[in-house]
Amino acid sequence: MNKRSSILLVLVVLVGAAACGTSDVPASPATAPGAAPVASTTKTVPPSQNVQLLVGRLQQEAANRPAVALPAERVFEALGRAGLALPQTRQYVGLTMQASYCAGGTTADHVVVAACEYPTQAAAQAGLDHMNHVFGTAAPHAQRVVHATTVVTITPPPGPDHDRIVERAFTAVRAL
Repeated sequence: MNKRSSILLVLVVLVGAAACGTSDVPASPATAPGAAPVASTTKTVPPSQNVQLLVGRLQQEAANRPAVALPAERVFEALGRAGLALPQTRQYVGLTMQASYCAGGTTADHVVVAACEYPTQAAAQAGLDHMNHVFGTAAPHAQRVVHATTVVTITPPPGPDHDRIVERAFTAVRAL
């Protein structure tokens, strides 16, 4: 190797090494010189493969529904007669709403409906208060009403028909 080739080789290595140590992307605050390291708060949790507890909870709630004046199925039938038919309903975990049993579905127009049953009117009122406290800001368009021992939640999509949809739904429920 002649002197010129050696110099060229050294320059290529130096330029390559320098390129590896620099970046056009500015350093993030966490990696900036002098910055304290920031611990990651993101935790990867694998999905549970054991759904037996959830299935068992749903079965337990379905098997122990309180005898209520207004079961969820009657709510769904009344809403259907009012033009808010639910093509399919499914059970929800009632415990989440402090309820004995919950079920609901979505209309073709994207109105979400839920009916939760409670053993007493006082329990239904407490459930309503819980829902409003826990889910009030997460679902700002949701409207809820207690009728007998059942809490009915109507969540229409945002838009100009919001109030009309809610009123039509609650009129149907109050007529029961």
